[in-house]
Amino acid sequence: MNRKSLIAAISVLSAMLVGIAVLMFILFGGSGGGKSIFSFRQDPLICAVPSNAVAVVSFDKLLVASGNVFSKNPDSSNGRKQSFEKTLADSVLAGAFPSMSRNPLVVSYHYARNITPLYIFDAGSAADSDLDSEISKMTAMASAAGYVCKDCDCSTILSVNESLRKRRILLVSPSVNVINSSLRHLNDAVSIYDSQGFSAAAAVSSGDNRLYFDVNSTDQLARAVVNTKYCRTVGKLSGFADWATFSLEFGESSAKLTGTVVSDMDTDLVRVFSGLKASSSSVFGILPSGTKWALSLPLDSVDDLLEAYDHYLDGSMKLSDVRYERNALKKSLGESPLDCMKSLKPSEIAVAHFPFRDSLASVNLIRLGRQRGLDTLYRDYPYSGVLKSLLGSTFDRGKEKYARIYDGWMISGDSLAVKEYIRSLSYTLEQKLDDASLSGEIPSSAVLVAYMSADAGPYSPFSTSWRKAVGKSLEGVDMMPAILSLDPVRKSMPEISLSLYAAKLQRTQAPDAEAPVKLQLPSGPFTVKNSDTGRNNLFVQNKNLSLSLKEESGKGIWTIPFKTPICGSVVNVDMYGNGRLQFLFASGSRIYILDRKGRYVNPYPVDLGREILLGPLVQKENGKYVLTILHKDNSIARYSLDGKPDPRWLGIKPSEPVVAMPERMVSGDSSCWIVRTSRQTLIYPANGGDPLSRFKGNAIFRADAQVSDEGDGVVSAQSYDGKVRKVRI
Repeated sequence: MNRKSLIAAISVLSAMLVGIAVLMFILFGGSGGGKSIFSFRQDPLICAVPSNAVAVVSFDKLLVASGNVFSKNPDSSNGRKQSFEKTLADSVLAGAFPSMSRNPLVVSYHYARNITPLYIFDAGSAADSDLDSEISKMTAMASAAGYVCKDCDCSTILSVNESLRKRRILLVSPSVNVINSSLRHLNDAVSIYDSQGFSAAAAVSSGDNRLYFDVNSTDQLARAVVNTKYCRTVGKLSGFADWATFSLEFGESSAKLTGTVVSDMDTDLVRVFSGLKASSSSVFGILPSGTKWALSLPLDSVDDLLEAYDHYLDGSMKLSDVRYERNALKKSLGESPLDCMKSLKPSEIAVAHFPFRDSLASVNLIRLGRQRGLDTLYRDYPYSGVLKSLLGSTFDRGKEKYARIYDGWMISGDSLAVKEYIRSLSYTLEQKLDDASLSGEIPSSAVLVAYMSADAGPYSPFSTSWRKAVGKSLEGVDMMPAILSLDPVRKSMPEISLSLYAAKLQRTQAPDAEAPVKLQLPSGPFTVKNSDTGRNNLFVQNKNLSLSLKEESGKGIWTIPFKTPICGSVVNVDMYGNGRLQFLFASGSRIYILDRKGRYVNPYPVDLGREILLGPLVQKENGKYVLTILHKDNSIARYSLDGKPDPRWLGIKPSEPVVAMPERMVSGDSSCWIVRTSRQTLIYPANGGDPLSRFKGNAIFRADAQVSDEGDGVVSAQSYDGKVRKVRI
């Protein structure tokens, strides 16, 4: 396994593939999911599972599977009929199978081009005809769904496993090849029990409803279930462990997996965590409510973690390559990456992915163990690349030149990502889980903690076909969080706990329209590009209001006098289209443009006739610059570069104070403006005018609502009453 996949593989384990994708498959069905499940005591039905299964789920009763799993399976994607599983569940819950519903059921999953299920029903004792009528109903139901069905009296199969010889079973699958494979295995007295590594997993299994899976088969699952972007992000799980085993528990609106993995190899990744001590985690309090997935390593000792990781790398013949890269980084840092990390005395290390503009952004997080200046800003982050060199590519934030200390955490990454991340912390994931009455489910300590939003939105971790199934299952649910933790067990593999919740937020009241609000104007320095050098510079307004252009190192380039505060924005423009960039900003009621030498460009400044509060936001439309400005009278206006009002603009002026620059959003062939006020989020047409979101009372969009693109000119956001409402733009 590639050395860069250490934390990457763990993040799949923690946030997705080892549990979440499997659990979602079990809960919602569809063409996706796979792994394995059975019992160490030669469970009769599991003896009919072919040895090539990538997953098996064992239920103590068909009724349990129907009520907690199959009943949640949505209609088939063609919309013309229910799936076999949903039809079966409806019939079982209606009492159509009084005897078989009390018997066990095993479902195995097999991978060819797709993940294909095999249902193995206990149809009573061998040579017993008492269940003939129920078997006939089941056969007819399977045939109507296009499934293949085979009734097997195992007493007639001479070489069948002894534990199965006394049973009559019903094999059902959409694939005749899977049915034939099961029959061949039965005749040869071979089953999943003969697969390498299974016996060890079965020996530590427990619970009435159990899940086992071959960890090395999860890459097949990923191709069928997981969004390809996520696959690239989190890498592969092959080599993490041999087998995993879980007990399944179902609540009214939750499902939980508790289990462990088995490993025969010293170089399996799980052993990195098997000797660590659990420590407290506080990462949920520093994650924005819109976080899509996050991974955290609470640290009892950073030395122990890095020593265990290097031991794994050494056993995998990768340590020399890693040391070469660390030595190269030491030359640029002036000290080794390990010494850099130790100097921070970290008590927790994390990475978070969250929506930003039209994609996902990410930041690294370090909970500092030594007191540092509050709200310290690093424009040239001194520890760039350290986490990547020590713990792998999941902590690769590219150039990672920007960082800020916030509430005891060092947050680093791209400057825009860090700024948006901190802005989003006005409503944390911890607060959101508390609003959903799930704060008690946050792990207090572990050696690894992970979170994933298992929703069906534009940043869903699931493939297109799975997203549709999950989306139908989320109807009437505000959020579906998945939380995983790894906890050390003395002289054994870590215990893995994974929980998935279908949750509704507590209904909140829209705030008073008169609630006070203070708009924070960005004070800079502002990052601009110097077209003379091609490097980024800092545009600074000094305490005496003079303006300076500086190198990122702080070395001055020029300073000119100025008399009034600028309005929170400095941006590059190319007025003449020749690649020579100027600096545009606003102050008072005027627009100013300076060239790269600090000289005013003629005919600037131009006066707009109204005081400017914030801006400008500069965009190019049809090859021409357009300036969007928030004025002090709470109106949003648009101008050409020469300060003339845009003739197409109908204006925006909410009745409540606007608290941020508007955001442009595109859906299909349409676009809109997202305007956030002290009380709500409003959606306006592309050319302004009256708002498109005309909700009242607690149905208005939350002020911190994440606006999502639903496609084809439709956007959605969450209201104060907890519902997600859609707006056509």
